[in-house]
Amino acid sequence: MPGALTQPQTKLSLHPAPRPACETALELANVSKTYGSGAGAVHALRGVDLHIGTGSLSLIAGPSGSGKSTLLSVLGCLMQPSAGSVRVFGEALEKRSESHRSSVRRVNFGFVFQGIHLLPALTGLENVLLAGEIKGLSASEEQARSLMARVGVAELHDRLPKDMSGGQRQRVAIARALFGKPRILLADEPTAALDRRNAAATLELLRELSRSLDVAVIVVSHDRSLFHYADRLLELEDGRLKE
Repeated sequence: MPGALTQPQTKLSLHPAPRPACETALELANVSKTYGSGAGAVHALRGVDLHIGTGSLSLIAGPSGSGKSTLLSVLGCLMQPSAGSVRVFGEALEKRSESHRSSVRRVNFGFVFQGIHLLPALTGLENVLLAGEIKGLSASEEQARSLMARVGVAELHDRLPKDMSGGQRQRVAIARALFGKPRILLADEPTAALDRRNAAATLELLRELSRSLDVAVIVVSHDRSLFHYADRLLELEDGRLKE
């Protein structure tokens, strides 16, 4: 039944194992982003400082128009800031070429999108394998199947998205984002299309993955009922970040 919560093959603990030693994955230093100029300029980010470590889930909250999407794009090296420094595992990127930043994204990042965006004509397994093709990696069906099992949807390898529930589609999308073993996972409103139970299960899964895979997970969400799943809650308002 669409939207119904499915039971993952691997049980997620509400009290996960202790996290490994944290490694700094992302650093922002005095980052600002301005759109336009003069009287019509929009200051989406204002002097943002931020350190994100591996093995943790950070949740970025804020009202519509607060700059959340811009911040996520800057963190993911999809957009350059107007001022300030962005470092990925210690490497400053503001003066590097676009081709180099693209390489950094391909190696280090996985993305989970608000609309899930599974290709409807591809099976669950094929959607996960597609991430490898996009990243220029050799197709590894073994890795794709392992990731699907890891997020609890091993049985969906030959099923089309239309035959999956909302929660199942999101888990396949998470498996896809993890293909290639990225160290940073960015999720833009990953629960927006899910009911409350599936939303909670998705956040619990992301939190467990951050610990077990030593991944820095950063989630943008406006749903305050999910905030207790985060190791860190960061609030963005009028382009300014506070913890």
